Amino acid sequence: MNLYLFNANDSAATYGIGSYLKELTQALEGGGLNIHIVHLHAVKPEFEIVKTNHVENWYIPEVRNHSTFSGSVQKLEDYYHHVVYLLRLHIRDTKDLIFHFNFNQSYFLYCCNCKNSIGRWTACYSSLSAAEADGVEWCASGVAECYEM
Repeated sequence: MNLYLFNANDSAATYGIGSYLKELTQALEGGGLNIHIVHLHAVKPEFEIVKTNHVENWYIPEVRNHSTFSGSVQKLEDYYHHVVYLLRLHIRDTKDLIFHFNFNQSYFLYCCNCKNSIGRWTACYSSLSAAEADGVEWCASGVAECYEM
C-alpha cells in the first residue's frame, strides 16, 4: 500500500503541519506502508525525490514564468495540472494508493471518470468545468464526468 501525504510550503507548515507529518510518518513506520510526502510549492530549483529512512520526500517546486509566481487561479490550476503529470510519471505501483491532503487553497478535489472509454483520475481544480475539460486530454472518448469529493 502506498500513502501519499501532501504538504504545501506555506505558513501552515510552520504552524503544526510539519510536526503532524513527522509524527504520523514515525507512527506508521513498520506498518507495511510505502510512505511518500509530496511537498508542493517546494523551494527547490527542480523536481526531486529524496529517500530518508523509510520515507520518500517528493519536492515539486513553484512554477516561475518570466519572474511571475503562480499566484493567479489559472497559474495555480496549471501548477496542479503539472503535479498530476509528475505523479502519473513517477508513481510506479498504482495498486492501493492513498492520497492525504492537509490543506485546501480555494481548490476542490474532483474525481473524474471517462465516459464511453476507460480511465479515471482525481485532481484539484477550481471548477467542475475545468475538471471536465481535461477529459479531452485524458479520455479516449474526449468526455469526462466529474464530481466534487
